Amino acid sequence: MKRTLMISALAVFAMALSNVWAGPSGYSSYSGGGGKSPVWGKGPVAPAPVDTGCDCFEAGEFTIDALAGYAFEDGGAVGDGWGGGVGFNYFLTEMFGAGLRYFAFDDDFSGSVHHDISASAILRYPIPSLCIAPYVLGGGGVLANGSNDGTAHIGGGLEMRCPDLTCTGVFVDGRYNWGKDNRDYSSVNFGLRFRF
Repeated sequence: MKRTLMISALAVFAMALSNVWAGPSGYSSYSGGGGKSPVWGKGPVAPAPVDTGCDCFEAGEFTIDALAGYAFEDGGAVGDGWGGGVGFNYFLTEMFGAGLRYFAFDDDFSGSVHHDISASAILRYPIPSLCIAPYVLGGGGVLANGSNDGTAHIGGGLEMRCPDLTCTGVFVDGRYNWGKDNRDYSSVNFGLRFRF
């Protein structure tokens, strides 16, 4: 009888322990991913991940631009011409950054080259679901071609990133530049943006 009483007490203890472990009837409390699961005999089924778009626009990101563009004269002292250059950008936050750019372009296909070195403050608005970011920029710099003149500029653009290519992107932007002595010009630029 002692033996039957001992086995009965162990069975009741085991059932009570299993009820505490399993929670309400029909649920398993195994928390490999958290929470209770209505699946008998199995652990919880993880919910499908929610697609939040790309994460290519981050605070602390550094990018290098390889660009080409066309300059349109506006003041008469700078001619139209194709050009190219390089840019360096750093974003302090997801939306606010600063950039340095060198852009050289031909003056009316004469062989005379203008060198534009500028710094910009950049404000962008990432749209992760589309992996794009429209942006505006403004700043100043130097335009050199026999003489060095200070410049100011404003502009805007759009960039698109490809998460599958380590967030490498393409961009297109436009700028209007004011220079001393009618050296005003606008430019349309496009290129590749490499994130590091």
